[in-house]
Amino acid sequence: WIPARFDATGATVSRDRFDRNASVSFDWQDSSRTRRFETGYKYLRQGSFLEGRYRDKFSYTGHGGFFNSEFLRGNLLLALEAQGEHLTYTNSAGDFLSDVADVTLRLARLSRGWRFALTAGGRYDADFSFMPAGAAVIMRETPGSLFMLSAGYAEREPTLHERFLPYHRTALYQIVSDDYVDQGNTELETEKQMTAQLIYELGTPDRNLRLAVTGGSIKDGIDWRFNLEQDIVGVDTLELNVYSPANGDIDFYDISGQFRYRLRDLAYLVGGGAWHSVDYDTISDPVYTPEYQFFSGLELHYFWRQKQVDLYAYGELNYMGSYTGYKQLNLGDKVVANAKLTLGMHHFKFHFAFQNVLATTYFEREYLLKPGRTYYYGIAWRFDD
Repeated sequence: WIPARFDATGATVSRDRFDRNASVSFDWQDSSRTRRFETGYKYLRQGSFLEGRYRDKFSYTGHGGFFNSEFLRGNLLLALEAQGEHLTYTNSAGDFLSDVADVTLRLARLSRGWRFALTAGGRYDADFSFMPAGAAVIMRETPGSLFMLSAGYAEREPTLHERFLPYHRTALYQIVSDDYVDQGNTELETEKQMTAQLIYELGTPDRNLRLAVTGGSIKDGIDWRFNLEQDIVGVDTLELNVYSPANGDIDFYDISGQFRYRLRDLAYLVGGGAWHSVDYDTISDPVYTPEYQFFSGLELHYFWRQKQVDLYAYGELNYMGSYTGYKQLNLGDKVVANAKLTLGMHHFKFHFAFQNVLATTYFEREYLLKPGRTYYYGIAWRFDD
């Protein structure tokens, strides 16, 4: 992947964006509140208007209706959700239309001991036919443990913007040459995602160990890709940075662990770490994807009884493994320390925070060097009882 480069010519692109949603509905419940129905109309209006080196106006206008119902019998909850929408996408090339419908059926058992929830349904798009979706969750929670296992499958169609963005070629980087190009892809296929997660926690809320494992696969995932193309103008060869969405497969895994330990009201210790793996079939070395992350934090508390004041001192260490940017290598791989002092009186708290206490030099994003030690202060005041 190659990013949109940093501008060094003074070229600017301004954007005016708006997002408006409205809905009107009728809601009915029976006297025992075990049955509920809702039906109504919804309206969508979104837009993004770009001016400057890159000029175009993108907007969505949607009109739709929906119907929801819920039934509660004993410890079982059954819900049905259905909606349909007519969507219009507008850009400089014209109007593009889409008609979609969604239906979802949910079943959940609300009780002590083992609980479960099931979801089944899908989405219909006139251009892509039916796209199924479903999920299942089973869990058990006791005073000393928590177990939860979940899995799901979903599909989504490419957006109208991803399909019908018109061809743009502009001098985004250079003063004269047109060296930036983007466009949609009308050949995109639907994206299919499968995920699963296991969570196990042992102990009380104040003293516990937690393990979480997440994994999944995305088939025909939709992502914007970069291609470097050449255009011959007279005797000159111009390099074009061409961006367009494309399908690709992705596999991902994540394992994380965390512990918490509270010593009465005097100290609170927390820490943990995670290992991440992301595998793209078209990208050998994904950017901004560290494999490891670790953290630890300790909070000390003292209650000054004579003054009725709470004093807190908090410190933390954060480590992110090494990763690469688009062009700059060896990002991350630094330990960053932060601290905070807090004074609390009833509903009022004053805090003074130090970031990067050790003044560590590091980059989170390429070419953006983090400053040294910084601090800030503030207050929090609760006005409720």
